[in-house]
Amino acid sequence: MAHDTERLGDLLDSLVPVLVERLHETGLGEIEIERDGATVRVRAEDLGAFVASAPAPTVARGGVPATPAAPTAADERRHPVRSTAVGFVKLAPDIHVGGKVANGSLVATVDVLGVAVEVRADHSGIVAKLRCASGDPVEYGQELFLLESVGEGKL
Repeated sequence: MAHDTERLGDLLDSLVPVLVERLHETGLGEIEIERDGATVRVRAEDLGAFVASAPAPTVARGGVPATPAAPTAADERRHPVRSTAVGFVKLAPDIHVGGKVANGSLVATVDVLGVAVEVRADHSGIVAKLRCASGDPVEYGQELFLLESVGEGKL
Protein backbone atom coordinates (compact mmCIF):
# COMPACT_ATOMS: atom_id res chain seq x y z
CA MET A 1 0.00 0.00 0.00
CA ALA A 2 2.79 2.44 0.90
CA HIS A 3 4.57 1.54 -2.35
CA ASP A 4 1.40 2.37 -4.35
CA THR A 5 1.03 5.69 -2.54
CA GLU A 6 4.67 6.54 -3.19
CA ARG A 7 4.32 5.57 -6.87
CA LEU A 8 1.18 7.72 -7.18
CA GLY A 9 3.02 10.64 -5.58
CA ASP A 10 5.89 10.27 -8.04
CA LEU A 11 3.41 10.12 -10.92
CA LEU A 12 1.68 13.30 -9.75
CA ASP A 13 5.00 15.09 -9.24
CA SER A 14 6.04 14.30 -12.81
CA LEU A 15 2.69 14.87 -14.58
CA VAL A 16 1.06 17.86 -12.90
CA PRO A 17 3.70 20.47 -13.86
CA VAL A 18 3.64 19.29 -17.49
CA LEU A 19 -0.17 19.34 -17.60
CA VAL A 20 -0.33 22.80 -16.02
CA GLU A 21 2.13 24.07 -18.62
CA ARG A 22 0.00 22.53 -21.41
CA LEU A 23 -3.11 24.26 -20.00
CA HIS A 24 -1.29 27.57 -20.00
CA GLU A 25 0.09 27.09 -23.55
CA THR A 26 -3.13 25.84 -25.14
CA GLY A 27 -5.81 27.78 -23.28
CA LEU A 28 -7.74 24.57 -22.57
CA GLY A 29 -10.09 24.53 -19.62
CA GLU A 30 -9.09 21.06 -18.47
CA ILE A 31 -6.72 18.19 -19.25
CA GLU A 32 -7.13 14.62 -18.00
CA ILE A 33 -4.68 11.77 -18.45
CA GLU A 34 -4.70 8.14 -17.33
CA ARG A 35 -1.48 6.35 -16.37
CA ASP A 36 -0.91 3.09 -14.53
CA GLY A 37 -4.56 2.85 -13.49
CA ALA A 38 -4.63 6.38 -12.01
CA THR A 39 -6.41 9.39 -13.50
CA VAL A 40 -4.97 12.90 -13.14
CA ARG A 41 -7.15 15.88 -14.06
CA VAL A 42 -5.86 19.45 -14.09
CA ARG A 43 -8.40 22.24 -14.49
CA ALA A 44 -7.92 25.97 -15.08
CA GLU A 45 -10.29 27.75 -12.71
CA ASP A 46 -12.10 31.02 -13.50
CA LEU A 47 -9.68 33.09 -11.44
CA GLY A 48 -6.74 31.98 -13.56
CA ALA A 49 -5.28 29.70 -10.90
CA PHE A 50 -4.36 26.19 -11.95
CA VAL A 51 -5.59 23.43 -9.66
CA ALA A 52 -5.21 19.66 -9.74
CA SER A 53 -8.42 17.88 -8.85
CA ALA A 54 -9.91 14.41 -8.64
CA PRO A 55 -13.05 13.47 -10.58
CA ALA A 56 -16.31 14.08 -8.72
CA PRO A 57 -18.12 10.99 -7.45
CA THR A 58 -20.91 9.70 -9.69
CA VAL A 59 -22.91 7.85 -7.05
CA ALA A 60 -25.23 9.56 -4.57
CA ARG A 61 -26.03 8.32 -1.07
CA GLY A 62 -27.39 4.81 -0.74
CA GLY A 63 -25.69 3.61 -3.92
CA VAL A 64 -28.24 5.39 -6.14
CA PRO A 65 -26.70 6.89 -9.28
CA ALA A 66 -26.39 10.67 -9.05
CA THR A 67 -28.50 12.80 -11.38
CA PRO A 68 -26.26 14.16 -14.14
CA ALA A 69 -25.58 17.86 -13.87
CA ALA A 70 -26.89 20.22 -16.55
CA PRO A 71 -24.37 20.76 -19.37
CA THR A 72 -21.99 23.63 -18.69
CA ALA A 73 -20.38 26.03 -21.17
CA ALA A 74 -17.21 23.90 -20.91
CA ASP A 75 -19.20 20.78 -21.88
CA GLU A 76 -20.51 22.56 -24.98
CA ARG A 77 -16.91 23.22 -26.06
CA ARG A 78 -16.00 19.52 -25.87
CA HIS A 79 -16.44 17.30 -28.90
CA PRO A 80 -15.69 13.57 -28.92
CA VAL A 81 -14.02 12.11 -32.01
CA ARG A 82 -15.42 8.63 -32.55
CA SER A 83 -14.33 5.53 -34.43
CA THR A 84 -15.94 5.01 -37.82
CA ALA A 85 -15.45 1.23 -37.82
CA VAL A 86 -14.54 -1.86 -35.79
CA GLY A 87 -10.84 -2.68 -35.98
CA PHE A 88 -7.46 -1.41 -34.79
CA VAL A 89 -6.92 2.35 -34.55
CA LYS A 90 -3.88 4.28 -35.75
CA LEU A 91 -3.87 7.88 -34.54
CA ALA A 92 -2.34 10.54 -36.79
CA PRO A 93 1.16 11.62 -35.64
CA ASP A 94 -0.05 15.04 -34.46
CA ILE A 95 -2.77 13.63 -32.19
CA HIS A 96 -1.60 14.11 -28.59
CA VAL A 97 -2.88 16.05 -25.59
CA GLY A 98 -2.49 19.72 -26.51
CA GLY A 99 -2.27 19.02 -30.27
CA LYS A 100 -4.29 21.26 -32.61
CA VAL A 101 -6.87 19.72 -34.92
CA ALA A 102 -8.58 21.45 -37.87
CA ASN A 103 -12.14 20.69 -38.88
CA GLY A 104 -12.16 17.96 -41.55
CA SER A 105 -8.58 16.85 -40.96
CA LEU A 106 -7.60 13.18 -40.99
CA VAL A 107 -7.05 12.32 -37.32
CA ALA A 108 -6.91 8.52 -37.40
CA THR A 109 -7.50 5.40 -39.44
CA VAL A 110 -9.13 2.18 -38.34
CA ASP A 111 -7.65 -0.98 -39.86
CA VAL A 112 -10.51 -3.29 -40.82
CA LEU A 113 -9.12 -6.56 -42.20
CA GLY A 114 -6.23 -4.69 -43.85
CA VAL A 115 -8.37 -1.82 -45.16
CA ALA A 116 -7.75 1.61 -43.62
CA VAL A 117 -11.02 3.43 -42.83
CA GLU A 118 -10.55 7.19 -42.30
CA VAL A 119 -11.59 9.10 -39.20
CA ARG A 120 -11.91 12.85 -39.79
CA ALA A 121 -12.54 15.59 -37.23
CA ASP A 122 -15.95 17.24 -37.42
CA HIS A 123 -14.80 20.17 -35.22
CA SER A 124 -11.68 22.27 -34.78
CA GLY A 125 -10.02 22.24 -31.40
CA ILE A 126 -7.24 21.08 -29.18
CA VAL A 127 -6.91 17.47 -28.02
CA ALA A 128 -7.96 17.54 -24.38
CA LYS A 129 -8.04 13.82 -23.55
CA LEU A 130 -6.94 10.63 -25.28
CA ARG A 131 -9.20 7.61 -24.84
CA CYS A 132 -7.02 5.16 -26.78
CA ALA A 133 -3.56 4.68 -28.28
CA SER A 134 -2.42 3.59 -31.71
CA GLY A 135 -2.79 -0.17 -32.05
CA ASP A 136 -5.75 -0.43 -29.67
CA PRO A 137 -8.81 -2.39 -30.77
CA VAL A 138 -11.86 -0.11 -31.14
CA GLU A 139 -15.59 -0.51 -31.68
CA TYR A 140 -17.79 1.49 -34.03
CA GLY A 141 -18.73 4.78 -32.33
CA GLN A 142 -16.14 4.40 -29.55
CA GLU A 143 -14.63 7.70 -28.40
CA LEU A 144 -11.01 7.94 -29.57
CA PHE A 145 -10.22 11.32 -28.05
CA LEU A 146 -11.86 14.52 -26.87
CA LEU A 147 -11.45 17.88 -28.62
CA GLU A 148 -12.01 21.16 -26.84
CA SER A 149 -12.96 24.21 -28.93
CA VAL A 150 -10.94 27.31 -28.16
CA GLY A 151 -12.47 30.67 -29.09
CA GLU A 152 -14.49 31.36 -32.20
CA GLY A 153 -11.68 31.38 -34.76
CA LYS A 154 -10.35 28.51 -36.81
CA LEU A 155 -7.16 26.73 -35.90
